[in-house]
Amino acid sequence: MSSLLAQVVPLAFAAAISPVIFLLQLNTLTGPRPIARGSALTAGAAVVLIVGSTLGVALGGTGFSERETLQAAINIAFGVLLIAVGLRALLRPPTPRPSDPEAKPTSIGRSFLAGAGGMASNVTTFALYIPALALIAGSTLPLGQRGLAGLIILSITLMVAWVPLLIAAIVPGATNRLLPALGRWMTDNNRWIQVVLGLGFGIWLLLQGVSGL
Repeated sequence: MSSLLAQVVPLAFAAAISPVIFLLQLNTLTGPRPIARGSALTAGAAVVLIVGSTLGVALGGTGFSERETLQAAINIAFGVLLIAVGLRALLRPPTPRPSDPEAKPTSIGRSFLAGAGGMASNVTTFALYIPALALIAGSTLPLGQRGLAGLIILSITLMVAWVPLLIAAIVPGATNRLLPALGRWMTDNNRWIQVVLGLGFGIWLLLQGVSGL
């Protein structure tokens, strides 16, 4: 179990570095009913990850652990995808999107859908999360331990949503000072976050996949 966690936890922490979800959550927490809407957004993002985690854990009982070539192919595919993301961010800096000061706050239902949509469309997060799930599915651990490992990486990957929510709930004035400051930092450094994650983990996954063939 410990050796598996040593492999998947770094991937989960990298997957958690998501400016997309953080900025969605920040926008939610600085509006009306911040805790209710922030909780809905977190739940939406969690549902997407839970579905993926459930499928990944279940694969462990289908002989996936014996298909080393398939596991290697997954690493190679997502390694190449991450490298492409990193190179694109390096060569073509993303254009900042102007905020709309007159935009109306979303409802709780729409906050849930925003969380689910933001997580489902987050290429960088899933390009790291799915290889972590593949490692869990490919392990020979019992179902219970695979499930625990899946829960651990789910919680870590979702930190980008639930940590700001927790801060907003317990730290006075966090939605006026601390969280906006973090949001500005992530916005300003979004390009380099994608470059480091994309190239660093992309090359690592690619090498892992090639060595597994």
